[in-house]
Amino acid sequence: MVDLALIFHVSPKIAPELKVMVEHQINDLGVLGEEFIMPSLQIFEESHPTYQTLIPVIERELTDFPLNDLGKIRKINFNALGIEWTISFDNTYEMTPQSEEFCGIAQIVLAEIALSKYDFHLIRGKVEIQLEISQNFKGPAQEPSNETIIWKAWVRQLDSQNPKEINLNTSSCVTAIRRIVSNLSLLPFDEFDTLFDSLFKESDLAGKTQIQGLYQRMYRYVFKQPNFDVLQRQSFQEVSIPKIDLPKTNKVMEWESKLSALYNQEKSLKQIDYRFESLNKNIYLTIGELVENPEFVALLKSLRNEGWQDWHIFLTINNFILTQKTQFKLREISNPTQEDFNRIYFEMKEMDEADFKAEFPVLAFRSLDFQLTLKNIMILILESFGLANPSKYPNFDAIREFLDVRFNMAEDGSGDKNPFKDIK
Repeated sequence: MVDLALIFHVSPKIAPELKVMVEHQINDLGVLGEEFIMPSLQIFEESHPTYQTLIPVIERELTDFPLNDLGKIRKINFNALGIEWTISFDNTYEMTPQSEEFCGIAQIVLAEIALSKYDFHLIRGKVEIQLEISQNFKGPAQEPSNETIIWKAWVRQLDSQNPKEINLNTSSCVTAIRRIVSNLSLLPFDEFDTLFDSLFKESDLAGKTQIQGLYQRMYRYVFKQPNFDVLQRQSFQEVSIPKIDLPKTNKVMEWESKLSALYNQEKSLKQIDYRFESLNKNIYLTIGELVENPEFVALLKSLRNEGWQDWHIFLTINNFILTQKTQFKLREISNPTQEDFNRIYFEMKEMDEADFKAEFPVLAFRSLDFQLTLKNIMILILESFGLANPSKYPNFDAIREFLDVRFNMAEDGSGDKNPFKDIK
């Protein structure tokens, strides 16, 4: 009863337009409202009279933003495995039961991953899942974005006691979640599938999620549509709550941040040295000019401040120059193909720079093409560790953070063969 009174006290403080609705709800409680709720509200008003004084209470008692069921679109937020999850859907009686069911199944799957002995090599970031209704089984679809990871997924309305239909519905939710998580993992698909299949069997995910698969039917049985409609939650504006530390992260569900078992420091450092040695012949003349150019020195320091290592920049300059030279040579071919590009690129890579010198002003290394090449370097580095980029729209910042932390990239530096080492 105290928790209910707290909700009634907090709501108008956050959203004043709820004051009338709260008063109506208290009146509907009759004696309970008069003898228990109203005295509790008076106590709360004396101890927590403003929103600011309520923030510590909200952060202590809740795991998600309060009043997240107001507005035309319902958003459920939670943190798990280093991911800020936001699952959104139309705030209607037709969508709510199966959408909340999907959220429950997702949280079960993510909890089992967190509790398992397996390292799925997941990136950190933000994931938005936009739910829509469909009576057909449809796989999730990723939306274009290299920052927030956005997926569209479909849920089915199920009102059946048939075990086969319940299993099919639950399986479709698990499959959708599995697909989304597989795109957050930097393991090759076959390795991810092997680990997930093992987890599925060992943790009895089928049994645990099947119970959740009955949720939407129970929801409709207990909470009838007239009771949903009378709250008119979709008629209110979505509530924005500033300066609050939510949603919370359970310690068990934190991101795996220890060094990967796939990481070998000795091998990694040797690989960095090898890159400098093997690629030097392609760009040594240009590098010699650049290190004497104050504009480039300023650019180098700027890129360092953004978190890029010197060997990332060196590797990007190499790939950028080779690509530009290849594209120049392709002009000599009518209707060039990808095979032509690959062949000429390989020829450029084997050639000493003195045999085909081209001028590259510092401005070229400030271009959008260079920036895109720098970001794509992260994908090449993944492959050197036996990892892979599974996503159609990779989150480059998240991949770099993953490598910085789990493969010690931020600490290993660029070694003694780094041609930029004397630039401080």
